[in-house]
Amino acid sequence: MARRRRGGNQLRSAWLGLGATAALLAGCPRTPGPVGPTGLSAAGPELSTFSETHPVTSLSIAQGALFTTTDAAIHRFDLKSGDHARVTGLLGSKVYAVAADSSSLWAATDAGLQRRQQTSWTTVAPAGPQIESTQVMLATAAGVWLGGTRGLWFHGSGGAKSYLPGARVTVLLPDLQGDGIWVGTEGEGVYRFDGASFSSHSPAQGQTIRRVRSLGWSGEGGLIATGLGEGGDALAFYDGSHWSSYRFEPAGQVRWAMQIGGELLVGYDARVLALTRLALGAKPEDVPPGPVKVIGKASPRAPANYPLPAFTTRIIDPFRLPTPVSVLAHGGAVWLATGPSGVASFDGKAVRWYRTRELTGTGERLKVACAPGPGLCYLAGGGGRAYAFDGRVFVPVVVDKEAPNQTVQAFVNDAAGGVIAILSPEAGQSLIVARLQGSQFVRQQEIKVTIPSGKLGVRFVRVDSGGRLWLGLEHGDAPATRPAAEGEKEAEPHPWGVAVVEPGGASALYHRSTLVPTEDRPPGSLALPDDIRDVLFASENWYATANGICRVRGAKVDLFTENEGLESEIVYALGRSARGQILAATHAGLGRYDGKYWRFDAEGPLRTPTRALLTRGESVFVGTSRGLVEWREGKIVRVIDVKAGLAGDEVRDLYLEGDRRLWVLTHQGLSILTL
Repeated sequence: MARRRRGGNQLRSAWLGLGATAALLAGCPRTPGPVGPTGLSAAGPELSTFSETHPVTSLSIAQGALFTTTDAAIHRFDLKSGDHARVTGLLGSKVYAVAADSSSLWAATDAGLQRRQQTSWTTVAPAGPQIESTQVMLATAAGVWLGGTRGLWFHGSGGAKSYLPGARVTVLLPDLQGDGIWVGTEGEGVYRFDGASFSSHSPAQGQTIRRVRSLGWSGEGGLIATGLGEGGDALAFYDGSHWSSYRFEPAGQVRWAMQIGGELLVGYDARVLALTRLALGAKPEDVPPGPVKVIGKASPRAPANYPLPAFTTRIIDPFRLPTPVSVLAHGGAVWLATGPSGVASFDGKAVRWYRTRELTGTGERLKVACAPGPGLCYLAGGGGRAYAFDGRVFVPVVVDKEAPNQTVQAFVNDAAGGVIAILSPEAGQSLIVARLQGSQFVRQQEIKVTIPSGKLGVRFVRVDSGGRLWLGLEHGDAPATRPAAEGEKEAEPHPWGVAVVEPGGASALYHRSTLVPTEDRPPGSLALPDDIRDVLFASENWYATANGICRVRGAKVDLFTENEGLESEIVYALGRSARGQILAATHAGLGRYDGKYWRFDAEGPLRTPTRALLTRGESVFVGTSRGLVEWREGKIVRVIDVKAGLAGDEVRDLYLEGDRRLWVLTHQGLSILTL
């Protein structure tokens, strides 16, 4: 990758010439503790975000696309549209890393080093310990570099060569001069390859960082490194002749530093700092107080009059991003691979996420149930798959080992807190109810379900105090549990009312207006709208529908519409406040029932489309199109949105685990909030 050469003086002037900058506040799933009187607040929710079934481990950008890897696959995202597809044809079952250039895609897998040109894959090197230890890759015009726990390896037209044996390589960056590279390591600092040989940049050369987390270029070619050194976390700069280092007070983890659009941004603990250069010769007392103090030190090899600049910092709240496992700069943006949260791109103005959302799929409801005490949580995710969550990671599980290909429609807690699974066979119109006993699910009953056509789907599940299951049903060729395949137009499933199932029963009582030609309405069946979206059990039953709200008292049905004060008849969810007032999440916002009419007197995000309600103590959590709102005594207590780390602003459903963790389903994935 030949680049224009720059001299040492030009590099130094580039570093010293950084202008005023802006910042993005980034963060990790867990907020750091207080840091004292610097003004760097630890305020913010403690939450973790998940969107991927397998965490993203590496990324590469070329050919107008973002390529990401998990341990099981390579994914391609179009940079403009964001459209996603899984890369096919790859040999092997495990992927270690990926690298792309203008014409090729390289992958290190358990089947060897593979290269794709056009649409076909070829194996260019067999599997072995070197490839299986790969953590990072870099494609150049001359070939591909692989780095990992067994050093560095290069494969080009002349074959394979091994370098830096025993080194643990963490970062690879193309040099600005010729086809060389810069190498960050775990414990040995930085190396440079000039195309012929390697040179070490260690404390002896004034470079103090040993555990390198990131490497990047300043606007005019200065090298920036971040990581852990002898004195703690630091940022280091190389101007082509000398190194200078910067530590931060209060001390924090310096994750990465990239110059984006003329701005120097530094990932620092749960934040991103903007470093603004002060005039040369500024004295310490002249440095404006910022939330973080930057203390510079020139290399002992630098001249006595070396012009070391001073910086002030600032933070722009409230952006938070999960901890990155890999970072690079491309196209005027910094790209952060954040493990289970996908990839975030920040161009200095806005954050854009690239996610497969395989974990939650396109579902509108959060179908999760947690076992009492320290037990696991079970999630019915995208593609009809089931996952167990231990508080840290989601792991695929098979609910019914006798029929492992069944679709897992939902999990739900019964009245006693036990975990129930709802499954549907590959063929046929029935649902299977299984109950968690110990560590295994045991079949309890099979329910015959009548639908007009297509596949059977479960929109939501509720359990009443008598142990009856209330199943919101749908039918069609693309139920919500299955996302559309590549190139397939996503079909809308058809709502099919609600089915009520007695404990141990083999049939259901339906509440819906539509009957199939062979059906007669049985006693107890109510002609409610087909599009039932939620059921609330109070002294009477309430139903949220796309045609308003139904209240059922005995055999009497009252329908609430715009005539009774609903500002929208599209109702997504129902709830009840701590004082017993009935609440509705509607397309027009949060409504409350005063005993006669529906009132819509809330403000702010509560006047936007709301989809979920959950009461905890005196608070009501409301899922809105502008984030999660905590509402108490008629007032908004706080708003948690994507800037605070939420997976997305469009909140679709909520689940409370043990009164301490709130699960939040959004259109961009799942977040778990510690209350």
